[in-house]
Amino acid sequence: MVERLNITYERKASKSFAILNEINDIKNYQLNMVCQNDIPNLLTVMAEVHNNQFRFYYDITSKQKLTHVLERKALDYEELKTLILGIMNINKQCEAYLLSEHSIVLDPKYIYMDAASFQPYFMYIPLKEKVSDIMKQTNDIILYLFDKVDKEDMNAIMLMYNLYNLTKQTSYHYGDIETLLYASTKLCKEERKLSEQKHFLDEAASLPQVQEKKEVKVKKNRMNGNSSIKSIGIILMIQGIVGVLFLLMLWGGFLNDAYSNQMSLKHILTAVVVLICLDVLLCKKQWAVIKKIKQKMNKQSVEKQDINHENKNHSIQVNTKEKENDPPIEKFQPLLYYEQTNKASPTHETTFLNTFSMQEKKEACLIHKISERQIKIHKTPFIVGKLDTEVDYVIKNISVSRIHSKIIQKDQSYYIMDLNSKNGTYLDGKCIKSNEMYELKHNSLITFSNEDYIFKLN
Repeated sequence: MVERLNITYERKASKSFAILNEINDIKNYQLNMVCQNDIPNLLTVMAEVHNNQFRFYYDITSKQKLTHVLERKALDYEELKTLILGIMNINKQCEAYLLSEHSIVLDPKYIYMDAASFQPYFMYIPLKEKVSDIMKQTNDIILYLFDKVDKEDMNAIMLMYNLYNLTKQTSYHYGDIETLLYASTKLCKEERKLSEQKHFLDEAASLPQVQEKKEVKVKKNRMNGNSSIKSIGIILMIQGIVGVLFLLMLWGGFLNDAYSNQMSLKHILTAVVVLICLDVLLCKKQWAVIKKIKQKMNKQSVEKQDINHENKNHSIQVNTKEKENDPPIEKFQPLLYYEQTNKASPTHETTFLNTFSMQEKKEACLIHKISERQIKIHKTPFIVGKLDTEVDYVIKNISVSRIHSKIIQKDQSYYIMDLNSKNGTYLDGKCIKSNEMYELKHNSLITFSNEDYIFKLN
């Protein structure tokens, strides 16, 4: 039934719709229930009647197809869990609103994701007949997601592996998936707790080393301080001794004149000069001793640093020797394409070698019409919008959707596709339909909401 769905896309005012056409044999109760209630994880739907056939309008504004999302990213643990929980939640909502779970569409092409919260939204088709078996669809979506998880996220890989093993059982139900998710969440919390404890223990283990370094530094500073205090004490003691000598000379009459027995200025000046010279000599010797001690201490610290440096160099040399023993890596040699002249050419002209035979690749860019800023289209698909974590080029404009449009390259041509934006994408002044590709030409005018860009090739 899902394969036979006739779905088209249309824009009305500021909304994008996925339109399910040519629907008959509906259940009126289910139709009224889904149209008149805002059911979590269900796309809002409106119904119209054309030629005795129903058309359902599903509001997909600012939502992205799951297939489009997974074109540019892999699922981490939280995203995978959110998606699976969304599938389980919609099943519970069906029970709460007395709806058939077999009328939910779990095809990845028709699952729409909210870009910010990564919440999934599903189509509900209120038919009398069963759209598809819900457990078969669940198996199919798990198989589809099997190689879409982030290979570096071990939690995501383990959850996906356990879900895959669950689908191999002959009979299981959503309660088993819920139990699996609960166990997975509990395990992740325990791992996070162990990781935090390990981090705390590592920090605690590093504290004694830091403390020891601090103590050594304090001890060194204390030693330097003690030696400085001792040196200053000795110098002061020298000054005191010189002063005492001068007083003794005065008291003993050594500075008196021999004839008049009175103090002689000449003798006093001579004594002062001699004592000053003695003081300078003794202080100089003391400073030399202090300098020698400091040099010795600095030399010891330098020797320790040299020893550590030698040990480090030794380990590097060992690693280098190990690398030298490894087998040599062959250098990449480009494949050469030969354009040969006639082998029997008598002139023996030199053959021309081309290093590549690929066609010249067209490069494209967008140029802002007002600021003339150039934006290189460096990958495909190239997503444009205002949600910086999900797009390749951010337009800071409140009227631009979070994920607005994408530019795709196929062969040597470029195409643009609107991704259910609220205010639309315009090509050369005409609003384009959502989820349909339109070819871009050189100098095409692209308008994202009200932001104009010129598309340039080469």
